[in-house]
Amino acid sequence: MWQLLKAEIVYYKLSLFIVYSLCLLILLANMNFGIDGFYKLMGTSIIIAFISIGIMGAESDKEKRERFQASLPISIQQLSFVRLLFIVILQGGFFILWCIRYLIALNKIGMTDIYSMFCMNAFLFSVLNLFIIYSDLKFYNKFKYRAIFWCIIVSSISILFYYLFNGYVRSFFSIGPTFEKTLWDAVFTNFIAFLLFCVSHIVFVNRKSYLA
Repeated sequence: MWQLLKAEIVYYKLSLFIVYSLCLLILLANMNFGIDGFYKLMGTSIIIAFISIGIMGAESDKEKRERFQASLPISIQQLSFVRLLFIVILQGGFFILWCIRYLIALNKIGMTDIYSMFCMNAFLFSVLNLFIIYSDLKFYNKFKYRAIFWCIIVSSISILFYYLFNGYVRSFFSIGPTFEKTLWDAVFTNFIAFLLFCVSHIVFVNRKSYLA
């Protein structure tokens, strides 16, 4: 399993180099912008992460890499863990840059900003896992399960916004120096991200095919 993970990192090394180089340039460009630079780095790196994962996923689909990997002498469970670990490692690089930016502006940033960093981290994991789950569902039934997926997403968002607009719960979606986050926000968002990792793993290992 670890050899496969290493192979994935080597395979995408050029993409990873470009992605982290861009984020490093953004970090250097925002050295003198205090807390605003901290949030700008997080927001920009999230956008870069979405774009880079999308490109990598498209290349993997085009080359039928998962079909090839499924034929290797490792279990499907291990293959699923490799996929998810690759995402964690990719985001780990961004998270390190965020921590560096935090240390640079240490005297201007408080705990609420650290909680925001963990919330943003969970947000990226959650959205990426939703995309992965949606992609994997096409190997079950292209219409039925994807329709169920969208019904769940739309229903969940509708219920959540109903409670938000009626003041029953706090907003977990606002990120920035003027929006204070708490430890509860960080724990809650990361718990949701963990649940989506589990769902993504279950959906993948129960696939019946590795060719659409």
